Amino acid sequence: MMAVDFASSDASVVKSIRQRDLLNCWLRLYAPAQTLPRMDAYRPERLDDERADLVNYIVDHTYAPQRLIIDSNGTRMASAYGSTGKGRYLDDYLGPILGPVVLPAYHNCIARRLPTYTISKIDDVHGHIVAYERPSRISSHR
Repeated sequence: MMAVDFASSDASVVKSIRQRDLLNCWLRLYAPAQTLPRMDAYRPERLDDERADLVNYIVDHTYAPQRLIIDSNGTRMASAYGSTGKGRYLDDYLGPILGPVVLPAYHNCIARRLPTYTISKIDDVHGHIVAYERPSRISSHR
């Protein structure tokens, strides 16, 4: 697995207004008891704007490190990879090339029990560098 360093920061590092709304909602729910928010309480104002980009996962704790099962049909994921992957393990879905690049953010999120936010610089189809922002957050299903 690829080693990635994560630094603690505040919400100001999140550039996208829609992404910051998702984070701020999570933080408001987390703050009172410093515990994971309940999934049924997580209702950001801009959730409908982000629904096509969101992917939900189930954390399978029977593995070390934990594995993530894709539990939703994110339409952008289906467009990018050709299928939603619902019901599959994320590492299997991503494969041996993308898995080691993507999974550290999720493992960090699970280990810290805090949101993880990554910004990757990637080339678009025209060869221009684009910042790809990707938040990871967990909530309790209780």
